[in-house]
Amino acid sequence: MSTHQFRYVLFLLALTLFGVTLLVYSEEAAEQSSEGSPPLETQGTKPAKEEQSPGPEPSPDTSQELLKNPSQIYTMIGAFIVLVLAIAIFLGMWVRRLQGKVEASELLFQQRLNESEQHWKEQLKDVNQQGKDRTQKLHSAIRNEQENLSKLGNRLDGLELTLANMGSGGVPDKTVDVEAIIQGAQAKVESLAQVYENGEAIDIIEMDDPTPSQNALMILNLIVHTIEAWANDLEQSGPANPSLIQTLESANQAIKDKLKKVRGPAPPLPEPLDSDTDVSTDTAYNEFQNECTAYVSRYEGVLIGYQLGREIAKAEYNQFIPQFIKDRLFNEVARFIKFEQLSERVDKFLQIVDYEMVPVEIGKTQADARLHDIQSSRQTNADPGTIVEVVLPGLQRKADGEIIQKPVVIRGE
Repeated sequence: MSTHQFRYVLFLLALTLFGVTLLVYSEEAAEQSSEGSPPLETQGTKPAKEEQSPGPEPSPDTSQELLKNPSQIYTMIGAFIVLVLAIAIFLGMWVRRLQGKVEASELLFQQRLNESEQHWKEQLKDVNQQGKDRTQKLHSAIRNEQENLSKLGNRLDGLELTLANMGSGGVPDKTVDVEAIIQGAQAKVESLAQVYENGEAIDIIEMDDPTPSQNALMILNLIVHTIEAWANDLEQSGPANPSLIQTLESANQAIKDKLKKVRGPAPPLPEPLDSDTDVSTDTAYNEFQNECTAYVSRYEGVLIGYQLGREIAKAEYNQFIPQFIKDRLFNEVARFIKFEQLSERVDKFLQIVDYEMVPVEIGKTQADARLHDIQSSRQTNADPGTIVEVVLPGLQRKADGEIIQKPVVIRGE
């Protein structure tokens, strides 16, 4: 019960008590007045001897007694009026109190509604502005990439044309070249679509403020590109460990499968170029070559934009990427590479998740159960207690040195 309600109850009780007191007082006054006045038959002369009458004596008339005591009637009426007034006042105060609460609640609700509406308007405005900014950056980057590809394509096409002229010993038939150039451009577009759907790496432009989904996509493409470059280096540098090659290919296929799942099918191919283009002059012929190059570049830009527009589960990939790098690109690879050479190959992957190898110097670093998983001990010429072999390297965060995986070591005795 609130303070105001308690006051109302006290007020009502006081008025009720006042009315009851008036009623009690009126009854006592009536009794006193009836006791104080002598009976009518004792006043004046002594009455004659009462005649005996059969039957009981009649009871006094209540209405006549009230008429003989008008003050009692006024007192009762006053008490009743006081009670009615008390109830009316209490109800009026209660109603006003309730109306005040309702008005205050409506005012507070309207105020909060206005604040919420203003807040969401501002949030929506910020989101729209961020979307516009990112779209403009993406369009600008795609245009720049298309220009670069167009210039490169022109040079390559020009070189191919020059070599063809030199080989044939004469001026080529431009009508035949138009059809060949169109078919070549169409084949490049189809190849790009196949690369996209196979989950192979597609170069993505650097973005200043990528979304979590875009950041995950860039990381997945980077992992595929880095693994393929590593495998090519191993094959070109001479005989490589087949088990290591197979491990890298298996990891690479796992990432490609993830990319295929995220990307989905490639967007539709563009309409073929018009083969009836007039290329009777050198200027028209060069313009047509540039148009074919831009045709391929535009579709590549569509693939990049389409990929960056895909949404992926942030929580899933925040867990998948570090786990994949730790297990598939660190622990499995570490079986085939010497500990001293491992960091040269895996640092690129560890940098993606801000990891680094736990530093260990053979014969110098003291084995510590808090930092190392001591597998066994071995008699060596090294100082007792130092690490003499790393069975499995460990990982820690660069930022704070938190151990992600203890290195498994053998201690010297």
